[in-house]
Amino acid sequence: VRGPGLFDAYYAPWRPRAAVLRDGWFMTGDVGVVEASGALTLRGRRKSTIVVAGLKLFPEEVETVLTAFPTVAEARVVARPHRALGELPHAEVVLHPGVTLDRDALARHCAARLSAWKMPVTYTVVAAIPKTPGGKIARR
Repeated sequence: VRGPGLFDAYYAPWRPRAAVLRDGWFMTGDVGVVEASGALTLRGRRKSTIVVAGLKLFPEEVETVLTAFPTVAEARVVARPHRALGELPHAEVVLHPGVTLDRDALARHCAARLSAWKMPVTYTVVAAIPKTPGGKIARR
């Protein structure tokens, strides 16, 4: 992003605006594409990228598929190290009240919508997804 009202300095660690910008642009770490219509679609964040055998995936893409499943209220996809492949995606899901998780049905749902290497290796039911103070999914 860029613009005259962006900021005067970067707070932590403190650095003057000129030291933070690259050719006048502030690099947010967001990854997106400009569609043919001109709309900007955000795909994920550079820091949250999971690399499976050299292929990059954005957890947000997988989380969108997971939360489209009827019993899943919230989801978080995290990377876990793998000796041969580098990292593999693992899913944590919060269910809607009063339902149980059919892991096989969830896996079929994901397989119909994701490439095989984007498929979560595990699906763990959790009570809540950790969030940052700003309400975003905590990735670390």
